[in-house]
Amino acid sequence: MRRFISYIFQGSKRALAPGARVAGADDDMLKKLAHLNKRIDTLKELTLPEIRGLKKSYARLKPGLYDNLRMFTYYIDKEFSLDQKKWFIEKQCYRSLGYFPNIDNPLTFNEKTQWYKLYYRDPLMTECVDKHSFKRYVAQVVGERYVVPLLGVWTRAADIDFDVLPESFAIKSNWGSGSRHVLLVRDKSKLDLDAAKMRFSSWVQPWENVYYHTFDWAYKDIKPKIIAEKLIVNKEYEYKFFCFNGEPKFFYVATDSSPGGRNFHNYYDMDWNLLPFTRHSRNASFDIARPDNFDEMLDLARKLSAPFPHVRVDLCNTRDGLLVEELTFYVGSGTGKFSRRDWDVKFGAPFVLPEPNSEHTVASNEHIARKAPVSMSRKR
Repeated sequence: MRRFISYIFQGSKRALAPGARVAGADDDMLKKLAHLNKRIDTLKELTLPEIRGLKKSYARLKPGLYDNLRMFTYYIDKEFSLDQKKWFIEKQCYRSLGYFPNIDNPLTFNEKTQWYKLYYRDPLMTECVDKHSFKRYVAQVVGERYVVPLLGVWTRAADIDFDVLPESFAIKSNWGSGSRHVLLVRDKSKLDLDAAKMRFSSWVQPWENVYYHTFDWAYKDIKPKIIAEKLIVNKEYEYKFFCFNGEPKFFYVATDSSPGGRNFHNYYDMDWNLLPFTRHSRNASFDIARPDNFDEMLDLARKLSAPFPHVRVDLCNTRDGLLVEELTFYVGSGTGKFSRRDWDVKFGAPFVLPEPNSEHTVASNEHIARKAPVSMSRKR
């Protein structure tokens, strides 16, 4: 951690010697730096919102340092042991969900999602969260016609040739989660190319990997890329299926999950019964009819989810047919609060956890007596 602080303020990994001066630093900055160096050990006690707030505060200290300070989470997370990761997750869950999670013997959907992040490894999951290689998986399993067309892929923002792109397109990093790292370009002539390239260049820095923000393991080994794909302009609804061992059990319908869009989530069982809770977003104020191609959606969800203990298959219905938008293994990163706690438990019931196979398995087994399946019920 001390190496990290000296790296940020000196541009190297050498320790900051007593009385040393940082080039361009004034006395006020040095006082703040000295105070920060004395409180290094407290950084691990910060939550992600507190870390973001600290980064904003230091952005005002010296603008030239702000890009380096964006690495806070990256360096802090890299030093976390398994127990510290679990503690950090417990704290985030308590604040987001309102209860202390039992990660070692999980019952709720959110608890099992946290276990899934820490103790299960499958390289195919990495291929499927990578928004570039994911297209290959979809094409192989269900066919090319369900893939959002790819327009270009680059490893550096400087290499993007905007002249070859159409007037409208979507551009994103391959390792962002949800609406992170997404820009929808509806009119290329109005795009500030220099600002856009600066933004895209930031996306592919190592500390922007979702893993270093939430411990979502599948993202950890992705090689960063910037991709452009066709902008979907005739989207009707999105359908997101919670699948367990290849079988969809619940789903929700949303208007549009695009960045900045107004959205709602209606949760249903597989018989199209509206479920009595909300999560993240409000319900629609109108009835939503079962689409004619719902059986086709179910077929896609079953085929795409077949290899995995759990994955959410995200589809969108357009006037030109169905498209697969992404596969989500860690829904809400395990911190999505159900308005009714009993439904957190009900969503967790079909989530039968596999045998642990991560680098943490040995450590886990030393203090967890796994005499019964992890999915067993327990009283709270």
